[in-house]
Amino acid sequence: MAFIPIGDLARQFAAMHHLTTTRQRLDTLTNELASGRVADPAARLAGRTDLLADTDRNLALMAAGVDTANALARRFEAAQLALDQVDAQRGIVSKELLSLPVAVTRQLVTDTAARAGISFGIAVSALNARHGSESLFSGAATDGPALADADTILAALRVQTAGATDAADLIARIDAFFDDPGGGFETVAYIGDTGPAPTRRIDGQDYAVTPRGDDPALRGVMKGLALAAVAADHPAGASDAERAAIMQQAGAMLVGAGDGLAGLRATLGGLEQRAETAATRQSAALTAARIARNALIGADPEATAIALRETQTQLETQYAVTARLAGLSLAGYLR
Repeated sequence: MAFIPIGDLARQFAAMHHLTTTRQRLDTLTNELASGRVADPAARLAGRTDLLADTDRNLALMAAGVDTANALARRFEAAQLALDQVDAQRGIVSKELLSLPVAVTRQLVTDTAARAGISFGIAVSALNARHGSESLFSGAATDGPALADADTILAALRVQTAGATDAADLIARIDAFFDDPGGGFETVAYIGDTGPAPTRRIDGQDYAVTPRGDDPALRGVMKGLALAAVAADHPAGASDAERAAIMQQAGAMLVGAGDGLAGLRATLGGLEQRAETAATRQSAALTAARIARNALIGADPEATAIALRETQTQLETQYAVTARLAGLSLAGYLR
């Protein structure tokens, strides 16, 4: 039977140990090449793992800042789209109202008022828009809508305008509903928060989240649409021509409300651009910080690949030597 002297057995054990160590080295280098990071950051940093921990904390804060800035920019964008809808209804209805002919029919007055009511509902729905789980125009009360539904608002408005004696009286009652402190708009229509607008801090600056649904510019648009919607029934006993004249005044209101709405949209657009700029700047800083972190614990791909090839060659050589040692015997030695 084969006999291996003590010296040869010791060499075989040493070879097996070296083989195991080389295999482990090969696994380590393979993982480093795949991940781009050293397997032992503590050794690379000479035990200063606090540097890596501080870097990771800063990266987490910077990533959160980027997410906040991006989310705020998208919130402003969603609010801008909602205001686009409101402005679109303002433009459509004002053009239709101002183009009413002198000789109108009862049917035309009724149909025009109905379309104004539909546009009022679209505007209210737009101002009740949400971004994610938050209502856009309800101030700090982001868990609920900014406005009551359009039918509820128009029903309350019809109660207030009932008994209007002429066009001036009707318009005065509409003005009181929308503009008076504690009036119908504030008690029935707007159901959001009336406190200070919530803000979010980005790059050391506080940004108001979005305008509220009770903003005067938005009230002006809703007032014009609402006046046109109720003009088909008020004042009682008015002729079709008189009602058409009221609708034309509502059209003029909507034209006048365009400036305030444009100013609101411009402000919102500026905030959106600032938030996007902040997100871009913070994203660039985050990228630079990630590169710096990689410099701390990153594995040099070229050097790692060279070491990996050398280790593979070494492993193959060790397998050949181990196989040679395993085949040794006394008979073979004596021959």
